Amino acid sequence: VHYQPKDLQESEPFVKEWKGDRKPELSVSYGDTTPIKSRCCYFLRKDKVDSSISNDASLYYQEMCEPLETLRQQMTTLYRPLFAASDEWGHATEQQKADFMEATDKWIQTLTSAVESLKDGLELRRVS
Repeated sequence: VHYQPKDLQESEPFVKEWKGDRKPELSVSYGDTTPIKSRCCYFLRKDKVDSSISNDASLYYQEMCEPLETLRQQMTTLYRPLFAASDEWGHATEQQKADFMEATDKWIQTLTSAVESLKDGLELRRVS
């Protein structure tokens, strides 16, 4: 779900310069046709729909505006807990699952460091 000005389509008259006078519109896409220019949100269902429950809490929602920060949040709050709780590992051994979770944690730490350095800037210290 996007709330941003629509892109100019090929069928529209040729416009040499866009002056920002297009108003944002609410639109829905799979993400493959509409580039993210400002903020958007997406929905992800973790489980099958249980229509007997009014709110089954299986729908995950997240707003996306900064892709790296969003990926970090997804890995930390959604995917890492889902991987840890999953029983669907196929033929993987317990050691392979543990190795995967360890690699995931290290990757999340690296991603967190990258996001923090981009936010705050990189501080270089003089070596004595």
